[in-house]
Amino acid sequence: LNTLNLTLGSDQIGAHGWIGLGKKDPDLNFAVDFNGFELALIAPLMSSFSSRFEGQLHGNFDIAGTATDPVILGEAMVENGALKVDMTDVTYYFSDSLRFDNNTVSLDRFKVLDPRGNIAYVDGTIGYRGMSNLELDLRVETDNLLVLDQRRGSQFYGTLLASATGDIT
Repeated sequence: LNTLNLTLGSDQIGAHGWIGLGKKDPDLNFAVDFNGFELALIAPLMSSFSSRFEGQLHGNFDIAGTATDPVILGEAMVENGALKVDMTDVTYYFSDSLRFDNNTVSLDRFKVLDPRGNIAYVDGTIGYRGMSNLELDLRVETDNLLVLDQRRGSQFYGTLLASATGDIT
């Protein structure tokens, strides 16, 4: 038998399906349901640039492909999301939806707020291959968003608000 049947269940996450064993890069085929999954559990993945990543994830995903090149399909909603960019000392807040399709995360007027309540909207896609090699194709629109809030003693310090419409690629 070269298959591991997977069944998980809790208030936050449920999964069922299988993982093919016996290969260096196992095949995947399972469905995952998130119901208030705490994003803080994956915060260590963001530790190179953020000391705060939190919120709750709700959604349904189908995961196929292989362990090194998964194909993720589904939709998710993030509630009470927060991400601190350590270099600028600004925490951004969000509660909005994401769509996963064919190695792409799509954002449609994804609303981001700064600590002062100023808003930025993000449209576009984040492409990935094998859970790495990010390809950004994003458009950001904002009027007076806090982008830097560092105190003296930092390499860059001060308070900077920006109004812009631009692309991130």
